[in-house]
Amino acid sequence: MLAGVALLLVAIVRSTSELWLGVWVLTLIFVALPIVLFLLRDLAALHIRPRSQGQAFWLLIHVCAVLGFLLGYGIYRLSVWSEHPMVEKHRWLPYVFVALVYFVPVSVLLRAWVTKRIVALFRTEVR
Repeated sequence: MLAGVALLLVAIVRSTSELWLGVWVLTLIFVALPIVLFLLRDLAALHIRPRSQGQAFWLLIHVCAVLGFLLGYGIYRLSVWSEHPMVEKHRWLPYVFVALVYFVPVSVLLRAWVTKRIVALFRTEVR
């Protein structure tokens, strides 16, 4: 699978047409990277052995957080290398990406907990 991602990256770099550049980028983002994430999660699960679906879910979230950090750090290093004018703002990207990865499932769990409490407050029992 890593060879497939490498081939997609080479195709992106060597693409001369805007159409093919878009196709390769979309394929990388929506096909290759999700497959890589699930493969990494499964590889980690071989060594960690999650006991439940919840643990497997959080294992995937942790893998996504690590990859988000690496992606943010890579973008930051590219901005340093290219002497981007906003290089100081790019310094925070690894932390922002990790925060975004953890924010989504935590906000969903918090929303479910709040909704459950509100429904319990207004629930009337019929006897």
